[in-house]
Formats: sequence, structure tokens, C-alpha cells
Amino acid sequence: MEYGGRSHVVGIPRAMAAYKYAPFLVAFLEECGFRAVVSPPTSTSILREGSAACVEDVCVAVKVLFGQALRLKEEVDLLLVPRPVKVERRPHDTFTCPKLMAAPDMLKHGLKDIPPVEEFLVSGGRDPLRRGCLGLARRLGIPLGLVRRAYGKGLEAHRGYHELLRSGVHPTRALEAAVAGRPPADGLLAAGGGSPTVAVVGHPYLLGDGHVSHHLLDRLRNLGARVVTSCLYEGLGGDGFPVPVPPLSWSYERELAESAAIFSRRGDVDGMLYVTSFGCGPDSLVLELLRREGLVRPGVPFMELVLDEHDGPTGFHTRVEAFVDMLRRRVSQREDRLPPHG
Repeated sequence: MEYGGRSHVVGIPRAMAAYKYAPFLVAFLEECGFRAVVSPPTSTSILREGSAACVEDVCVAVKVLFGQALRLKEEVDLLLVPRPVKVERRPHDTFTCPKLMAAPDMLKHGLKDIPPVEEFLVSGGRDPLRRGCLGLARRLGIPLGLVRRAYGKGLEAHRGYHELLRSGVHPTRALEAAVAGRPPADGLLAAGGGSPTVAVVGHPYLLGDGHVSHHLLDRLRNLGARVVTSCLYEGLGGDGFPVPVPPLSWSYERELAESAAIFSRRGDVDGMLYVTSFGCGPDSLVLELLRREGLVRPGVPFMELVLDEHDGPTGFHTRVEAFVDMLRRRVSQREDRLPPHG
């Protein structure tokens, strides 16, 4: 089916805000008669091509976006990129990361010989997703009579996806399952895990990208750790959140700060890893906020892991293994101090 003279194959690069909205967009577009294609998981070649096409001083997430867009250019007629701007209602101004807001523009002006780039704007109002659908429908020539039904399908997929994330399913598996409309391929990250318990805080586009994160979550499981991630609390914050966080203008960074704060107060968390990308300004300020405001309680081992476009995982894995070994010794010493039963 075609609308507005455009062909019906729409590509969604697997990067950045797609880890928030891709399942919604796939369900919406397919209900409208389009065929939606999500680009494949990041690989060495995708990241290398994206890095070569980008300016150097942007975070690795943008380089992944460029590489994923290039990977799609031969198979689609239109690239659709979410543009989240104001995603929550608060008494003070809030925004997302500047690079998330500028993602469609960076592709339009930074790459040549790619299909037209369209945005899905998520910003303001009581229902920013619905507003985004109406705007997209006007630009693609989708009859408004289809929008209500397609929006309902998209919302159903969106809620199902975020329920998977909040239930503890691996972000990569949750995205694959939600896009395909089927149950996840395996169970929860924490299920079957042993001791210690490691909380991993980071944006979904980092935790869900196995190549960029050096398969961190799977690595922790293979080391015998029980893993919980900040996706458990995604979208659940607000004024009534169990641990109040000072006002922040960056919505997604506030989610991470809240997650780190609540993890450090959970009795079952033995240590925390904060995953960020090199050159990310908002994340660097959140880390400083966590330290200065005492949001992470003393006594909870805390380590920052910085990701970039370099492929060598050896040093990264060494730090992770040492961190888990240290936690395992702490847990063992704590258990040795417990009085015997009976």
C-alpha cells in the first residue's frame, strides 16, 4: 500500500530512541498498511561505517545511529527516527538529551544518498504518542480513519514491550520479542542467577546493544551474578518515587538517577554498575549529582563503565570480572559473620 506517493517500506534504525519506541512504531505502521523494517543488531561493520560517517566528538550512540541508517538504505524507501523532546509533564521545563532531539536532523544533514528521513515527534500534551501519530499521518498521507485503530495497536505493543522490560527481561530480547509480536526467547535476567546481585544502570540503547556494551548483561550472568537493570523502573518515576531526586531538566537522566538511588537502598543489591558512553554530557552530570547529593548510599560498591566505538573488550571484561569477584568475596564474608542457625 502507498500513501502520499511514498513507497510502503519504512526503515527504523536500531539506535537511540528506537529502544523506547520501535515496537510502537512497527505496530502502528503495519496496521496502516506499511511494511516496517527494524535494522539488525549492531555489528563491527555497522559501528565502523557509522563512526567513519560521523564527526568524531559525538557519543557512540550517534555513531550506531549513522551505521544503522546506512545499513537500511538499500532496503527501504523511508527512514523513520523518533524525536523525543518533552516526554513528561512537570512544573519545570524538561527535555531529553540534545542528540536524541536532533537525531533526525543529524541523519538528514550528515549522510548523503540515503532515503528520505522522517521524524516521529514525541513532545508535550496529555498524550504525546497520539499527537506524534497524527503528525506522522498527515505527512505520510495516512487517512485519519486509520489512525485511531493503528494508534491502539501501537499502544498495545508499546505497553507490552515496557512490561517486559519492567519484568526483568533482557532489553535485547524484549525488543526482539515486541517487534516480532511474540514471547521473548528466554526468561528473566535475574532468574537462575546466583550471588552476588549486580544492578546495572544505563540507557536502554546501551544496555540493549550487545556489541556496544560488550554483551555486559550476558557476561554478568555467565560470571554467576544475578542481574537487575534500570529498565525495571523505566517510566515509573515521578513526584511519588520512593527516593526523591533533585529537579533535573533531562528526563531520561532523571530516570537513571532514580534507579541508581533506589537500587542502593534495596537490600538484595550487592553492587552497582553505571554504564555510560564516552562524551555524554548529561550522564557525566548525573554521576556528579549522585555523588554530591548522596543518592547512592555509602557501602554499596559502585563502578562506572564508559563505552565507546573501540571494539577491544579485554580491559572492559577484566574490570567487570574483578568487580564481580570483589562482590562475591564481600557476600561470602558477610555470610560467614552470620550467627549459626539453631
